[in-house]
Amino acid sequence: MTESKVKFGLKNLHIAVRNGDTAGEVVALPGAVSLSLDPQGEQSIFYADNIAYYVTQSNQGYSGDLEVAKFPDAIRQALWGEVLQATDKVLYELATAEPAVFDLGFQIDGDQQERLVWLYGCTATRPTLGSTTIAESKEVQTETCTITSSPLANGLVKSVTTAETTAAVKEAWFTTVYVPTI
Repeated sequence: MTESKVKFGLKNLHIAVRNGDTAGEVVALPGAVSLSLDPQGEQSIFYADNIAYYVTQSNQGYSGDLEVAKFPDAIRQALWGEVLQATDKVLYELATAEPAVFDLGFQIDGDQQERLVWLYGCTATRPTLGSTTIAESKEVQTETCTITSSPLANGLVKSVTTAETTAAVKEAWFTTVYVPTI
């Protein structure tokens, strides 16, 4: 298959909360709007002979913003420890709740093929809270959180399909978290 020349579109967002070194059940997160992640890490330059003699970079994962239409209540409970009160069915947030570590899966379309991604060891800030009044027309209000991905203990940061990835791997991509043999 030919490799895509361009990419567009974000869909098929999924999460899997981690339990230590193990990824949990994969759950769909509908309403993907945008994802913008910047690489994290430092560059070190060693100078000798009046030149940059040796240059190295550390890979500390990615960090950036995830925007969705609305985070479902079940996702809020899984990622941010929000609690659904048993009797009154009110969802509440506690200041002492610790965010979950999770893997983030998603699909980016291209002109020739889709690109499937798993980003490992993620945490997310609590999502934005707000809305605006309705004026002449209704405008959809979205929610945004900041995602930080850190390498797993074995150094794994992300996995991405290629033009040569088998159909079987692509078909199973969002049923379980893909973890390569390193």
